[in-house]
Amino acid sequence: MALEYENIKWLKEAAYADSRIIGRKAARLAQLTSAGITIPRGFVITSTEYFNFLQVNNIKQKISQILKAIDYNNSEDILKKSKEIQELIYKGKLNQQMETELYKYYLKIGETGVGWLNSQADDFVAVRCSVVCDDGEVCDTKFIEEEGGSLNVKGRVNLVKAIKDSWATLFSPDVIEYANKKNINIERLGISVLIQKMIVAKYSGITITSKSQEDPNTVIIEAVYGFGAAHVIKEITPDHYETQKKPYTTLHKSVSKQEWELKRVKGITTKVPVIESEQEKQKINTHLLKDLTNTAIKVEEFFGTPQMVEWAMDKADFYLISSEAINPNVAEKTKKNLKQQKIHSLKNQLLVKGIGAVPGVVNGDVIIVNNYNDLEKVTEESIIVTAMTDQEMMEAIKRAKGVVTSGGGTICHAAVICKNLNKPCVVGARFAIEQLLENETIMINGTSGEVYSVSKLDLVDVNDDGYPEPEELEELIEGRIKKESAHWEVVKSKKPKQKSIKEPDTFLAPSQRQKETQEVLKKEYIDSSGNINIKDLAKIEITKIKQIVIPIDQLFSALEREKLREEFPGSVCMLTKEKIKKILKDIKEM
Repeated sequence: MALEYENIKWLKEAAYADSRIIGRKAARLAQLTSAGITIPRGFVITSTEYFNFLQVNNIKQKISQILKAIDYNNSEDILKKSKEIQELIYKGKLNQQMETELYKYYLKIGETGVGWLNSQADDFVAVRCSVVCDDGEVCDTKFIEEEGGSLNVKGRVNLVKAIKDSWATLFSPDVIEYANKKNINIERLGISVLIQKMIVAKYSGITITSKSQEDPNTVIIEAVYGFGAAHVIKEITPDHYETQKKPYTTLHKSVSKQEWELKRVKGITTKVPVIESEQEKQKINTHLLKDLTNTAIKVEEFFGTPQMVEWAMDKADFYLISSEAINPNVAEKTKKNLKQQKIHSLKNQLLVKGIGAVPGVVNGDVIIVNNYNDLEKVTEESIIVTAMTDQEMMEAIKRAKGVVTSGGGTICHAAVICKNLNKPCVVGARFAIEQLLENETIMINGTSGEVYSVSKLDLVDVNDDGYPEPEELEELIEGRIKKESAHWEVVKSKKPKQKSIKEPDTFLAPSQRQKETQEVLKKEYIDSSGNINIKDLAKIEITKIKQIVIPIDQLFSALEREKLREEFPGSVCMLTKEKIKKILKDIKEM
């Protein structure tokens, strides 16, 4: 017998419920069940119950007065007023009938059947927010929904608290400040509460059903160990996969090391270490990738627009946790084609490859950010290169032309912020910090995830007296290095060393010995294209290497090159410094 209470609805029965009552998030999940998509069993408490709660407890008017008295220029006042409002909500009492019916619905989630017998018991559930405006107005509420919610909730008392937590989310300090900046009237917003069976996820992740408007046949899938999906992916680098819809095939995969995951430990959501032997393994297999791709096709066809889907997988099955529309990457085709032609001309200067998070092509000078002090160096001509970004870096990101991170995924902090700021962004570019040089001029392609050298660097001979003049350096390598590049490769001649006073790190006039050595290099080792034959490197003593470009097909067989591509995806020609040193050592020993 179906349970009936006006302000509580099973998701499977709410496919045609008014989204102005249950919210778009809950409405979408309900609609997916009608399309045959598997979601965790659950129900939704409508926003009507939330408004009734405020009215019955006589706190609606009090909340309105507190909101009007907030000094939005004073963070301490925002925090103080937030606590006052939330305290009113926590002290309020639920309608007695509602609480009784709530517990009946809750017990049904944990219902199990053995033969013709059914048993009901408390079970772990996930509690999430679904935001609506009380008059049906469409609002920018994603941020609020991300702020609220509780995982691994069990028992009547904890369930009631989790519901109040969801309602109180609407008045958290961050939401109050966000709503003020976005001109959103919080009093016109309501909260419906999603309560679903908690999936004990071995893996979880997100799926973007179409990579872009220009590439609708490609699906992006990101995965991590444990549950938490979108929240975890914002903190760590997930496995990243790209698949083709029709005909199905795996186009790209990037497996990332994961050192921790979210698990349920003694009933509490806890960060636990991933077993060391599992940390670098691929999270999901080809079979699951195909299932996720087919589901992406169904979801996109059902809603008629590209979606970002959150999913979780237990031992045998995977479930959709949420689905929301996304705006595909829209680019002006003429400009895109012109830029792409320029990119193609630089293919032999690919430095690193990651995930294209925000489309666009831009040139800039590398600023490597290892700590917050480095942010002071970022200008309007800079491209920030760092491990991961955070809120402390916001002002620097606003100044910069673009961002490259060695970690992160499609929805990490850098990707989200750069999308809002419309700045090209590449994330998950392994070894970016090691391979890109401070102040080096690079070009980043936020669509393909590729990072190129604008001025390809060659080997240059100097001694301890300093660096050669840019004009002479340009002449030496026949114009292959541009004057604006401030990073020259440092190579030492085998000629007798001369003692000299160490001068500041500036461009100094080269000594006569430097000029002679440059002429020897130019005559004996540099060909008409300005390249140095790697076989002659044994005759040169290398004392300091920052970066070096070596044609990889002259060093490795085809089979060895394929192995390198797997180890350093997108970075076949630019190895790490350690690899370079080993190669040069081997050459010298020859």
